[in-house]
Amino acid sequence: MSKPKGSIGVAISMCALIVVSLASIGWYQFVYCQSSSCVNITQSSSTAAPVCAPPSCVDITMVPGAATLTTTAYSPDQVVLVIGVNNTVMFYNNDSQSGGVPHSATSKLTPPTFDTGVLTYGQSSSIITITKPGTYSYYCVVHPTTMIGTIIVKSA
Repeated sequence: MSKPKGSIGVAISMCALIVVSLASIGWYQFVYCQSSSCVNITQSSSTAAPVCAPPSCVDITMVPGAATLTTTAYSPDQVVLVIGVNNTVMFYNNDSQSGGVPHSATSKLTPPTFDTGVLTYGQSSSIITITKPGTYSYYCVVHPTTMIGTIIVKSA
């Protein structure tokens, strides 16, 4: 069997297009996050299990039946943090209903300032540290209209 003429050139062109597209997206995020409007939030990425030690860290739990509870799906559903005192949070999926329901916690800002990713029953997120005062509304990407919460961050 013979290859159609130009197929190697088309493949190389497509690869180049993909690389340029990904580089452009990365550059956009770099430039966007260098502006003063970018929220400064850090997320730990350790391979060890995260430990949220109260009172400096606040545990937020996704409760059983969370998908149908709206403002009470996260416990507590509203958290007030103070920078330098307790400005870290960790989410825990405790929704054991029907053998376990996946949930997340994703900020409503565009682009999201934090995103736990989808957590299965019994799974915890990374520790999220928020270093800029403000109100951070969040939701579950799996249940966006029925699971919402708020984190309020104040200066020390």
